[in-house]
Amino acid sequence: MAGNPPVDVQQYGQSIWLDFISRKAVEGGEFQRRIDEDGVVGVTSNPTIFQKAIGGSDDYDASIQHMLDLDPYAIFEELALEDIQHALDLFRPIYDRTGGVTASSAWKSRRCSPMTRRRRPKKRCACLKSLTAPTS
Repeated sequence: MAGNPPVDVQQYGQSIWLDFISRKAVEGGEFQRRIDEDGVVGVTSNPTIFQKAIGGSDDYDASIQHMLDLDPYAIFEELALEDIQHALDLFRPIYDRTGGVTASSAWKSRRCSPMTRRRRPKKRCACLKSLTAPTS
């Protein structure tokens, strides 16, 4: 019986992370399937990844309609944080199972936009602190 290589690498202290995030993948079941079947334990993102996700679909239109009073950078941050929170919720069982102490403990990595860092450094720090572990 053949093993599942993405899951099997965990016995060697390695872990598989996704290098993309989008609302459709998170809410449509793709992330959950990858967690369940492919042993994915984390996800990383950056402003370019979010730009492609937001600009490449209409998945964010409803949320944007509720944020029109915000400036474009704030809208971007809010959309990104919504997706990140949803992803963290999916990874929560892994985090709980491992006690959050190993490299494969369901973390989310995010690079903030340089524009946002210059404009709102205090919010950025709070944002990054909140991303160190999934919420309960």
